[in-house]
Amino acid sequence: MTDSQQPAARMRRRARGCAALLLLGLAHSAAAAPLISVVIDDLGEQRSRGERALQLPGAVAYAFLPNTRFADEQARSAHLAGKEVLLHLPLQASNGELYETGISSMSNRQHVAQQLKAGLASVPHASGVNNHQGSLLTRSLPHMQWLMDELRRAGDYYFLDSRTTGGSVAYQAARARGLAATTRNIFLDTERDGAYVAEQFHKLVVKAKRHGHALAIGHPYPETLRVLERELQRLDQHGVELVPPSALISAQGRGADNAKNYVAIEALRLSTTPSFPLTRTTR
Repeated sequence: MTDSQQPAARMRRRARGCAALLLLGLAHSAAAAPLISVVIDDLGEQRSRGERALQLPGAVAYAFLPNTRFADEQARSAHLAGKEVLLHLPLQASNGELYETGISSMSNRQHVAQQLKAGLASVPHASGVNNHQGSLLTRSLPHMQWLMDELRRAGDYYFLDSRTTGGSVAYQAARARGLAATTRNIFLDTERDGAYVAEQFHKLVVKAKRHGHALAIGHPYPETLRVLERELQRLDQHGVELVPPSALISAQGRGADNAKNYVAIEALRLSTTPSFPLTRTTR
């Protein structure tokens, strides 16, 4: 090979190497199954339903209401079983409803910090926090910024926006504050009917295949647990992988859009004043 031919040969070898790496990457992407997460909310108040929920197969996560009768015991059991635990933090709903240990539109920053601290203390082994109800408060940018600041100070937690209203700014506030965060895509049991829950689970699978990941929230209703006991045994047939919310967040990428969310949040802050119009959403 002449000296003039060597650079061209190196370029061809490099091109073939890049093509091989690209094909390998595409093959890996094709082989990776879409990810789903399932979170069971409203745990801690009932023993039997909680215990049944804890028997669900795979990496189901469990969200416990603070200071409830069985929260401590069942959160510890979930943790021992290798399941992920969340604090299900009550926030005020649009109809004014508020769990007694929750945060309201009248809460100042100190009260937000107190309620979060007390909630985390009552749910051992929590890795994250998601909101119970909150269709009013998750639209309040100042309260969500306070909450995310305090959660970041509390430790290495993530935030899951249950998204009980389309106007929620909780997820954006969490990401703008540098927290690991994700949002709910599907409610499994808005209707307590087995056929409906099964249909919603199918929508979860479809959404995961379309976007690479999706998260569902359900409750310890017999109808919901019955469907999950069946469908979580068929994940290979569905072509998806069940992972805890923390793994889903890691797959989504942590902090990549913090700057974008910060700009969006600041624009929202400057263009709006705190207001709480009533909506039909009461969660």
